[in-house]
Formats: sequence, structure tokens, C-alpha cells
Amino acid sequence: MQGQNNTKFIYDTGSGYVTIPEIECFSCAAWKYNPADSSTYDDTVESYSTTSLAYGSANFKGKMGEDTVCLDVNQNHSCVADFAFFMITE
Repeated sequence: MQGQNNTKFIYDTGSGYVTIPEIECFSCAAWKYNPADSSTYDDTVESYSTTSLAYGSANFKGKMGEDTVCLDVNQNHSCVADFAFFMITE
């Protein structure tokens, strides 16, 4: 996600969605994604209409978005454009 540096995530391979806390989530702790900070963010993800998500013992509310997501493994960047994810707002 453009402009977001040194962010660490835990990957859950059993989930159908990549979830991230969005800047509007006041109850979320730590780092929060701000779509306004990215020149490649797209909120017109027409093929996704998810506004809530049951995840383990929690229920999240949010919205889908797309952005260019890059992984930096040993300083080798691997990027995916138009990567869809669920942004937690509540």
C-alpha cells in the first residue's frame, strides 16, 4: 500500500479475506490504513459488496477496497496491483 512503510501483518491463510484496520476504526489499536495516503487506492470495487464479516469470534463492519500491495522480503519488492482487501471500520 503506497506510502505505508514498515507495517507488519499476521497472515491468516484460513480466511477468505485480507483484513486491515482502516483510519475510521476508532476501537482499533495500532497502525491503521488511511486510503487518502495512497495514490493507487480504489474504492469502486464493484465485484465486492461485503459490509460485514464474521471472523473467528468477532464480527467486523467495514468496506472493500483495492490498492497496490507490496511485500518486502529481504529488500526484494514484490507488488500486486488492484489487490482487494476488507477494511475494518468497526
